[in-house]
Amino acid sequence: MNRLSRSKKILVACYPLKSKVGVKPAVWLVNNGTKLMSITGGLGDTKTLVTHPVTTTHGRLTNEEKAKAGITEGLIRVSVGLEDIDDIIADVDFALAQLS
Repeated sequence: MNRLSRSKKILVACYPLKSKVGVKPAVWLVNNGTKLMSITGGLGDTKTLVTHPVTTTHGRLTNEEKAKAGITEGLIRVSVGLEDIDDIIADVDFALAQLS
């Protein structure tokens, strides 16, 4: 699984999730488990945003187009904002812990 780097150079991280509870429930457990990050359908803010591309930014694509682009049901996109990287990492860790 990808992990946010401590470098401020990272702009976007994508997390492919697999879980015993099922992919969609796992995605929403993580999305709803964030405290610092905002859930959004679009990107372009100074705060860290989390989105589910298959139901938002890529929702109009066909299943074939999504597969070709690597957009899966279990993909979460994090657009890293200006918050302290340690706070962002803690928020991601907390959200991922919701899968346990």
